Amino acid sequence: MKHAQFKGSSVEVQPRAWSQSPETFRDVPELADAHMRTLRDLVHSVQLPLEESKAQMVKAVDADSRAGLQVQYYFDILDQMGVMEFAPYEFNDQATFLQWLEVSQPAFMQLGQYSPKTGKKSSSRRTAQDVMSQLSKWMKVHGVHASATDHFDWFRTTGVWSILGRDAAPTTQARKQGELKFTDDLRLAVFERLQDLLNNPNAVPLLHESKKKGQDDIIGKGRLLSINAAFFIGLNTTNRGGEITKLKVGDIDFDSMTISTYTAKASSSKFGQVREDPLWPETEQAVKEYIQSRRTEKMRAPDADLFGKGLPACWRSLMKDILGDQWTTGLGLHKLSRNGGIQALLENGAGMGHLTAAAGLQPSTADEYATGYNDTKLKAEAHEIKRAAYTSQGLLKDAIQDAQEAITDLADMLAYLKADAAQTATEMTGEEFKAEDMPVALYDVLPNGNGGYVSVPSEVLERRRERDLNSRVTRTVDFESTAIPGYAISAVMLALAPPS
Repeated sequence: MKHAQFKGSSVEVQPRAWSQSPETFRDVPELADAHMRTLRDLVHSVQLPLEESKAQMVKAVDADSRAGLQVQYYFDILDQMGVMEFAPYEFNDQATFLQWLEVSQPAFMQLGQYSPKTGKKSSSRRTAQDVMSQLSKWMKVHGVHASATDHFDWFRTTGVWSILGRDAAPTTQARKQGELKFTDDLRLAVFERLQDLLNNPNAVPLLHESKKKGQDDIIGKGRLLSINAAFFIGLNTTNRGGEITKLKVGDIDFDSMTISTYTAKASSSKFGQVREDPLWPETEQAVKEYIQSRRTEKMRAPDADLFGKGLPACWRSLMKDILGDQWTTGLGLHKLSRNGGIQALLENGAGMGHLTAAAGLQPSTADEYATGYNDTKLKAEAHEIKRAAYTSQGLLKDAIQDAQEAITDLADMLAYLKADAAQTATEMTGEEFKAEDMPVALYDVLPNGNGGYVSVPSEVLERRRERDLNSRVTRTVDFESTAIPGYAISAVMLALAPPS
């Protein structure tokens, strides 16, 4: 039948009724679904078509969003785990629900440890948390008893992680703390490598992983210019990685010297807004060189995409080239521009207003960044305060006192070795040798007794015995070295040997 409010539209509302009158309230969930569908069947026939519709809408406008696709991914994981094979009404019986949870627990624990994609130890528990959260939502939408969903919510937020303990995948915050960041040295390394590639004809070429296994392609001049332009835009702005890759040629206005960024993150409160940043001269030069290098007029037009789809892969090749075995995923343009930019602002005294203006952050989000940075700084200061308090009580040694004692110990040991060398030389020759006259055969720097150091004359160093040239001793005193026992002998031989 057609509902009156649709006024002739083609949308039809199907009549709904039970095949028999329910005798009790408990009968309603069972009798309401005459097909006795499981939660998996219900989600597959109700939620997934809606999510597919979202995905199609997003794809049609090429929006930077994973709407619909992410839910499908969660469904696939849960379907493979086999934890949705129950009818919602079955959990009205508490014993049945607890039995289901006991049987399903190993699968949830594995999800909390290993990545569903790779099967290897997961780098974050984010996926596990999101998957179980989605299951909880579906349970509630399809009428699973409240006592069951409440207990499952406790299990997914607390119980499973308590059981796993240290075997659990790390939290997102813990993972980020251990990740490589764009330090000053790394930014400088990227800059110098790009300049070398662009300006030095003899530079070692940058290789890009080919689609053919075991082969590499050399990244050409055009792509190098695109990477260089993206690098300077990343420094210039505090944009998300996706916002950089989706820039149009016309977003870089060389007349007004501005960069216009469309906020592409659909979940952001500022989605769709345009943020303007001043264009730095260095960024202007890098972008101009890149645009002028593009082959056709169409590719240089204002409405053309500034970067090709291969930019993220080329950037990854650059980072692998620079970092070698230290490379890890996650060092993309987002981390350079967004995370690195916010970090640079905080390290140089920027306030909350600067973060919200430069990065387009909500005050609450800006506060999270600032709190995280300040916590690290304050924690180090707090340890110094605490150590000073315990040191003043005599519980700990003062750092300066420790250093002075170490210097004294070294000087005493050296004096002992020189005295031993003098005694050995006297016994061997019958002539009297004084400790203070014994040459230094091993070390080029020694304590002078006043808290400083003196250098050993080069002629003495040149006459060192080869036996004493221990590869583990590079320049300063190291009395744990295996070369120490040979010191007295060296001193004796130097004292007896005629000048060369």
